[in-house]
Formats: sequence, structure tokens, C-alpha cells
Amino acid sequence: MKRCFLILVTLFCLGNLTAKYDPPISPEVLDYIKAQDEKTLGVFKDGNSLYAMLIDLKDTPESALSYAMACGYISGIFDCENGMVFFSLGGKTLVQVVDVVKKFLKDHPSMRHKGAFVLCMMAMAEAWPILEKEE
Repeated sequence: MKRCFLILVTLFCLGNLTAKYDPPISPEVLDYIKAQDEKTLGVFKDGNSLYAMLIDLKDTPESALSYAMACGYISGIFDCENGMVFFSLGGKTLVQVVDVVKKFLKDHPSMRHKGAFVLCMMAMAEAWPILEKEE
């Protein structure tokens, strides 16, 4: 029911991703991601804070905890959206998925003010498009 609602919202929502971005993502998937923008959903974490958690590695318990929380956040999005926004048969490690998100955040600094949920979905959809089946 929730996914049906999100699809309906996608059909009526133009989205708020205004930064120039031309990804290899199908228009339907991009519309779904746009519908998830922070004006549609509340923002728990933005791209700036997630990126800071991923790059601020110090030899302290706080830094380790912060990095682990970022990895858990990314892992949750990967598990939740696999098959809906991107396609992954498996065989990926958490380190690989985190690296994909971290590289996306590094390469798109002008978009880091967006919700981290949206940016993670965009990174994963770019890395593993739903239209391409893995071999």
C-alpha cells in the first residue's frame, strides 16, 4: 500500500532535485527518487552529515561509532530499496556499498544538502541500474 502511494505521489510530484545531474538511471526510478526528496519525507540525516561520518576517521571510540552508524544507515537503505530503485543479486560487501555512496557524495558536493536517504538511493541506482541485469 505504501509503495502504491509512493508511485501515485511520483506521478503527481515534480520533485525538488534541482542540481544538474544526468545519471544512467531510468526516468521511472529517478521519478521515484525525486518523490523521496526531503520535502516529501522528513530528513533524518543530510548528505553533509553522512559524508562527515564517513571521512572523519580518527583513532577514537566516537569516530568508530560514528562510522559504524553511517555504515548501518547505508546498509538499511540498500536492504530496503534493492529491487525497487536498483538491482543487485548479491555478492556485494558492505564495504563496497559504503564506498559507492562515499564516492557519490565526494563527486557531488553541490547535492550534499539533500537528504542522505535520497543521495544513497541515487548512488546505488547509478552503480546498479535496475534495467541492467547482473551477470
